[in-house]
Amino acid sequence: MVVRLVVLKYLFDHSERELFEMLPMHAGYLWFCGLEFESSLPDRTTLVKTRALWCHNSIFENIMTHVVISVLLPDSSAPMFIPVIDGTQVRANASIHS
Repeated sequence: MVVRLVVLKYLFDHSERELFEMLPMHAGYLWFCGLEFESSLPDRTTLVKTRALWCHNSIFENIMTHVVISVLLPDSSAPMFIPVIDGTQVRANASIHS
């Protein structure tokens, strides 16, 4: 869960304080972290301490390197992602003359 919280923090450019203020109310963030609305959330200091420890020991860098290698060289039995093409048509409110 800590890795997912760090990913959310960097993807959406939140501070730790902002992330933990938004987390209980944001269904997408909760789903991504594998939490329910009623789940107890980790304390914000847990993320700060874990991130500091991981940076000191290069753990987060090793995790991200593993993820990138898994995407670039996928194992045929367990693909990391499946490409999806969205063909949804959206009606635009635009003029053909402008």
